This record gives sequence, C-alpha cells and structure tokens, in this order.
Amino acid sequence: MRAIGAAERCLEMMIKRGMSRSAFGKQLIKLGGNLERVAQARMAIDQARLLTLHAAWKIDTVGVKHAMTEISSIKVVVPNMLQMVSDMAMQIFGGQGCRAISLSHRLMQWGVFYALLMAPMKYIWVWFLASK
Repeated sequence: MRAIGAAERCLEMMIKRGMSRSAFGKQLIKLGGNLERVAQARMAIDQARLLTLHAAWKIDTVGVKHAMTEISSIKVVVPNMLQMVSDMAMQIFGGQGCRAISLSHRLMQWGVFYALLMAPMKYIWVWFLASK
C-alpha cells in the first residue's frame, strides 16, 4: 500500500503541475496526451488498489494458502504501476522533475528502486501465476 500511496502522490503532483504551468497559451495538462496519461495513471492506481484489497479480503476469508494467486499478482502489478506513474509524472515535470531535491525525483527513484528490487522475484511470481 505504500507504493500505491506513492503513486497517488505522484499523480496528485502531476495534476497540480499540469494545471499550474502553461505553454503555447494552454495549460500543460491539456497539451499532447497529458490528459490521457493522467487517466491511465488513475486507472492503473485504482486497479492495483482493488487487487490489493481483494487479496486482503481473500486472506481474511480463506487464508494465505488459497490467496497466493492474488498475492503473487500484487507483487508483479504494483511495482510496474509505480514505475509507470512516476515516469509519467517525470514527463509532466520536465527538467524540474530531474532535480535531485524535488519530491517527484525522489518518488521516481523509489519507484525504480522498488521495481528493480522486485525484478528477480517477479519471474518467480509470474511463473507461479502461470502454473495455476
């Protein structure tokens, strides 16, 4: 849920930045495919959150052994979602998002680190899901 919260924060900052900045006489959020990126990020965050809540419900009702498929799905989906949303936020922020002191940069670093940390295990979880 921390990764989902970090992605939520990235999305919030991305929308705030897009609404506050303008280029070519339009708000940054209305240029290019930025609105679509915001929508994709919102859908990915909600999907990951619902998958996590479903897994928690299944753990509570039938136990951990019978919820391993959902747990494995979370371990694959959430790091990918966080990395995708933080990358989208970096695109909206442009050069400011790459400064080492900015929160968006730290969240993106955390997202990449989290995805790299889970990468070796990702194949095990994907194999587990495929074998079910």
